[in-house]
Amino acid sequence: MGWLLLSAALDFGCALAMARWPGRKGAFLALSLVGNLGLLTYWKAFAPGPMPPGISFYTFQTLSYTLDVFHGRLAARRDPWLILAYVAWFPQLLAGPIERGGDLIPQLERPFAISAADVQEGGALLCSGLVQKVVVADTLAPYVDAVWSTAPRPWPLQVVGTAAFALQLFADFSGYTDIARGASRMMGVRLSQNFDRPFAAASPMAFFARWHITLGRLLRDDLYTPLRARVGAPLALLLTFALAGLWHGVGLTFLAWGLWFGLLCLLWAAADPQRRLPRPLGIALTLAGVAVGMSLFRAPTLGAALPLPTLGDPASLAQAAILASLTATLGALCLALGHLERAPPRSPLLAGGLVGIGLLALLVFSATDQRPFVYFQF
Repeated sequence: MGWLLLSAALDFGCALAMARWPGRKGAFLALSLVGNLGLLTYWKAFAPGPMPPGISFYTFQTLSYTLDVFHGRLAARRDPWLILAYVAWFPQLLAGPIERGGDLIPQLERPFAISAADVQEGGALLCSGLVQKVVVADTLAPYVDAVWSTAPRPWPLQVVGTAAFALQLFADFSGYTDIARGASRMMGVRLSQNFDRPFAAASPMAFFARWHITLGRLLRDDLYTPLRARVGAPLALLLTFALAGLWHGVGLTFLAWGLWFGLLCLLWAAADPQRRLPRPLGIALTLAGVAVGMSLFRAPTLGAALPLPTLGDPASLAQAAILASLTATLGALCLALGHLERAPPRSPLLAGGLVGIGLLALLVFSATDQRPFVYFQF
């Protein structure tokens, strides 16, 4: 909590100073950047073991407030408690979504007004998030761990294990987001959507426009766009993705993850500039590229991300077949939950029935090994 207070106090002061001395805005922005990113770099590079939970998320959130004030998108606030409430809004504190000041602060300034629709739709969203986490992510986690603890892995097991990990990561992160959005909605506060069917994206660029939307928006507006004007689009894109990788952790695998996706986006833009590739083929190729990135993200080392060029023995093939069936089944569940999120039920009776089904599923699966949210470590 001390580090959160420090970040909030730094950006509260820098924003007020920008309003008081507009001619020196650049210096106060530099102070905010050095302070926040320096703090984040210290924990990630030199003390990753005791790193405070959620520091990546609330550091970027408080920094985004200063950036909004600097660019004139938001007026500096003089109430320190308001800024602290914005930075420490409890439903999304540990793993996002990363809210811009202009989106969340005005909602916190208004008197809370909660409607029956807020409670109904927020409750359904919260329940959907719990199902994604407990039923999908936590069910897949031990199987994924078993695959990635096998070294080296034959390629069929690697392919299925990577697909299972991608679904686990999505359900874990999207589940937390939906829990945060649902709890906030039930209090009359609307948080930003953070995922929008990323596995249906027909290009790598579209995938990242749909995955962790709030981080991508922040990096696009306040890093990529200014860099593009100075160093050109290709280098700006590579630097942005490299920083996105290092935001997850200071290590070669995370850096390689970022650079891989940056190169993938550049190659895709060069090969299909008019976006004429048939959509089914685009989705398939995008998923193949995403799978390579997911392997880099999950592997402990760069070498461990590579599979063996063999089919493997009958035991590993059976393991891959079982995991493929489980992944397909739970993936269909995620698709159904995503449809309900886009078109929430209007009938209170239907919404209550769906919540009841979700709670029953949680009771059934609650005996499984429960895991902390993956993104708590970032």
